[in-house]
Amino acid sequence: MVGMILGSPAQTAGVEQGDQLLGIDEMQVDGQSPFQAASAISGGDADPDSIPEPTVRLQVQTDAGTVFSKI
Repeated sequence: MVGMILGSPAQTAGVEQGDQLLGIDEMQVDGQSPFQAASAISGGDADPDSIPEPTVRLQVQTDAGTVFSKI
């Protein structure tokens, strides 16, 4: 993670700057740019009104191990 938004769901879930993002939902992110990963996490061009409660499952590698977080 190259940047965090203070108070964001990711920060609330315990994701920290410097953590390594391994997957978004069931998709591996190896080889994706930070911008491509951010787009996948935010839903890209999806209409926010069409998704009642958007959630994304992130697989994150931290110094303490692998953490699964829903945001």
